[in-house]
Amino acid sequence: MREHPENPIFGPEDPRLDPPNPPEIQPARSIAKAISWRVVGTLDTLILSFVILSFLGRSSVLRKQAAPTR
Repeated sequence: MREHPENPIFGPEDPRLDPPNPPEIQPARSIAKAISWRVVGTLDTLILSFVILSFLGRSSVLRKQAAPTR
Protein backbone atom coordinates (compact mmCIF):
# COMPACT_ATOMS: atom_id res chain seq x y z
CA MET A 1 0.00 0.00 0.00
CA ARG A 2 1.49 3.30 -1.04
CA GLU A 3 1.06 6.48 0.90
CA HIS A 4 -0.73 9.21 -1.01
CA PRO A 5 -0.11 12.84 -0.05
CA GLU A 6 -3.84 13.50 0.09
CA ASN A 7 -4.45 10.50 2.39
CA PRO A 8 -1.43 10.14 4.69
CA ILE A 9 -1.11 7.08 6.92
CA PHE A 10 0.53 8.77 9.92
CA GLY A 11 0.37 12.22 11.44
CA PRO A 12 -2.16 14.97 12.04
CA GLU A 13 -2.07 16.39 8.53
CA ASP A 14 -5.70 17.41 8.80
CA PRO A 15 -5.61 21.24 8.98
CA ARG A 16 -8.61 21.18 11.32
CA LEU A 17 -6.42 19.54 13.97
CA ASP A 18 -3.81 22.32 14.01
CA PRO A 19 -4.27 24.79 16.88
CA PRO A 20 -5.36 28.26 15.76
CA ASN A 21 -2.51 29.99 17.62
CA PRO A 22 0.31 27.57 18.52
CA PRO A 23 2.45 28.39 21.59
CA GLU A 24 5.68 30.29 21.13
CA ILE A 25 8.91 28.41 21.68
CA GLN A 26 10.80 30.10 24.52
CA PRO A 27 14.47 29.17 25.03
CA ALA A 28 14.35 29.75 28.80
CA ARG A 29 11.39 27.37 29.15
CA SER A 30 13.14 24.75 27.01
CA ILE A 31 16.28 24.97 29.17
CA ALA A 32 14.24 24.73 32.38
CA LYS A 33 12.39 21.68 31.06
CA ALA A 34 15.64 20.01 30.01
CA ILE A 35 17.22 20.57 33.42
CA SER A 36 14.12 19.49 35.34
CA TRP A 37 13.75 16.29 33.31
CA ARG A 38 17.45 15.56 33.79
CA VAL A 39 16.95 15.90 37.56
CA VAL A 40 13.86 13.67 37.46
CA GLY A 41 15.70 11.03 35.44
CA THR A 42 18.71 11.09 37.77
CA LEU A 43 16.57 10.79 40.89
CA ASP A 44 14.57 7.99 39.29
CA THR A 45 17.76 6.09 38.49
CA LEU A 46 19.16 6.60 41.98
CA ILE A 47 15.96 5.45 43.67
CA LEU A 48 15.60 2.38 41.46
CA SER A 49 19.26 1.48 41.97
CA PHE A 50 18.89 1.83 45.73
CA VAL A 51 15.79 -0.36 45.80
CA ILE A 52 17.27 -3.04 43.55
CA LEU A 53 20.63 -3.11 45.32
CA SER A 54 18.93 -3.17 48.71
CA PHE A 55 16.90 -6.18 47.62
CA LEU A 56 19.94 -7.93 46.16
CA GLY A 57 21.98 -7.10 49.25
CA ARG A 58 19.43 -8.78 51.51
CA SER A 59 19.16 -11.81 49.27
CA SER A 60 22.94 -12.25 49.19
CA VAL A 61 23.01 -12.22 53.02
CA LEU A 62 20.32 -14.90 53.07
CA ARG A 63 22.28 -16.92 50.53
CA LYS A 64 25.43 -16.74 52.68
CA GLN A 65 23.48 -17.88 55.75
CA ALA A 66 21.83 -20.76 53.90
CA ALA A 67 25.06 -22.05 52.34
CA PRO A 68 26.51 -23.69 55.52
CA THR A 69 23.27 -25.57 56.17
CA ARG A 70 23.46 -27.42 52.85
